[in-house]
Amino acid sequence: MNSLPESPLAHTPKRWIVQPDPEGDMEGLAKALDIAPMIARILASRGMADPASCKNFLNPSIAGLHPPESLANMKEAVALLREACENRARICVYGDYDADGCTGTAILVRTLTKLGGDAHYYTPHRISMGYGLHEEAITEIHSTGATVLISVDCGITGVGPVRLARELGMKVIVTDHHEFGDELPNANAILHPRLPGKVAPFEHLSGAGVAFKLAWGLTSLGGDSTRVRDDLRSHIRDCMALAAVGTIVDVVPLIDENRVITRFGLEHLRKSPWPGIHHLLDVAGISPDKPIKGEDVAYKLGPRLNALGRLGCARLVVEMLTTDQSGRAKQIALVLDKYNQERQTIERAMVEEAKEEVEKTKQAEASAIVLFRKTWTPGVVGIVASRMVETFGRPVLMLGKGGEGTPLAHLIVGSGRTTPGIHLKEALDQCRDLLVSGGGHAAAVGLKLIPENLDALRERFQEAVTKQRGGAPIAPELRIEAEVPLLAMRPVVIRMLDGLEPFGSANPRPLYMATGLKIDGEPRLVGKDANTLQVYLKQGETRIKAVGFHMGSRKDEMLSGGGDLSLAFSPSINEYQGRISVDLHIKDFQPVAKPVFQWEPRKTSWETPLRDR
Repeated sequence: MNSLPESPLAHTPKRWIVQPDPEGDMEGLAKALDIAPMIARILASRGMADPASCKNFLNPSIAGLHPPESLANMKEAVALLREACENRARICVYGDYDADGCTGTAILVRTLTKLGGDAHYYTPHRISMGYGLHEEAITEIHSTGATVLISVDCGITGVGPVRLARELGMKVIVTDHHEFGDELPNANAILHPRLPGKVAPFEHLSGAGVAFKLAWGLTSLGGDSTRVRDDLRSHIRDCMALAAVGTIVDVVPLIDENRVITRFGLEHLRKSPWPGIHHLLDVAGISPDKPIKGEDVAYKLGPRLNALGRLGCARLVVEMLTTDQSGRAKQIALVLDKYNQERQTIERAMVEEAKEEVEKTKQAEASAIVLFRKTWTPGVVGIVASRMVETFGRPVLMLGKGGEGTPLAHLIVGSGRTTPGIHLKEALDQCRDLLVSGGGHAAAVGLKLIPENLDALRERFQEAVTKQRGGAPIAPELRIEAEVPLLAMRPVVIRMLDGLEPFGSANPRPLYMATGLKIDGEPRLVGKDANTLQVYLKQGETRIKAVGFHMGSRKDEMLSGGGDLSLAFSPSINEYQGRISVDLHIKDFQPVAKPVFQWEPRKTSWETPLRDR
């Protein structure tokens, strides 16, 4: 079978960066923990060089959660909401339209309802309204009789909308984790892990994580006790399961509190009584017989939870997570699956168009890439920006026109993603005078601007990135844990990797390098579109299968070394018809026996975001 044609921009060479051996006695650490030296090395490379810290990581405890009151203003927020529940005041939970916002919204709606409150929710429409609190939404919410407003995963920059809500007589609680603007909103209480002057012990909670902390505070016994009321213990575990989903999908660091939330939350996810979770797992094709892993959430649940928000309104997502009617939950789960398929189709087309725009605008060598087409779907530009960052190894802003017939129709709207080492919001802040609005954090931003400012934005943004980058080279990077022999890829060792789950930001799945390999037989193109590359490799007497997804176009390149190959890969267990083997998932390759790579000083954590598929 002939290999697929390759476009000029189909593959950009990556820089292989291999981490040197960590300091310390890895053999001794492995013996103390009864694990393979390869696993001990991973722990040490991530800042855990003694048995005690390794044990805490491998076996996290619920006691590792900081109490709700570790978030400033928690007592005030809890008191306000308990009073609202007792008085049956109408409460509106206003949540962002992404998976983090929807899971956080569901956590608070279910908790307030459990406590006897009159809880409702509002989800803004991405296309017609965009991110954040909006004054027209506040007016609409007030007209329903709501007297209490809680924001989830948004609101920290909503100075005007919060002011309006207060003027209308509403009490406002802002819960958020995004970057601040120049002024904080005048809310009755702000819950934020990095609140100026009142930073929490752990600063990297997701929006759902902050919502979970508020739910925990509401269900605790009160006073100085963090113990949950006996009748609500099962409920708060259900909330933690939802918080785990939001935390993983939002790509916050999976360390400290987030590791506790995600580890215990995923273990409990299937035990939840909420039907929406179970139907979502079903449509995502997650096996009921295997543990749910971080990548299941990131690659299967997350895209389905995000699909409606990307293409329309995510209100149905919150309904699925809050309804107790199994039939309705199943119906919505099927809708989410359908929208996700539509999103994938749109995304594939936009990725190809984006590559064309890079060539057309001659930005392949620029420090950052700023792309615009008026036909691009605003809800999908962020995920396509992530794909482009992976391809070109530099920050990318993807921009399209606001939705027709909406208040944003006259604007250019878009999203940005970045590479490690470039703070995206700081770069965008250098362009603030060119924007109608913009915000985000180090890894992702959203923005709106008038069309007349597009060229100036591209020039200014690229200058800001160039200044941040200094003399650092521009290329996609692969951070490799270590070089290993294929002989070490044994099922018993690879299963030990499960102890490091869930994988995600700051705790990436380990990536290894093998050199001096020989291709054994003809590589095959397999899969639905014949775009998966399957090859058998030998090193000495060891023979193993390797699979490269979306690498069909690189078959000829793989064979160009006369059978020699070096591989960057992650190992996985393959169980088929009772047989257990190890497969290598190819991340990149060089058709040589000795690859080109560079050493880099070991860091204590790696920011390696999971991709939203």
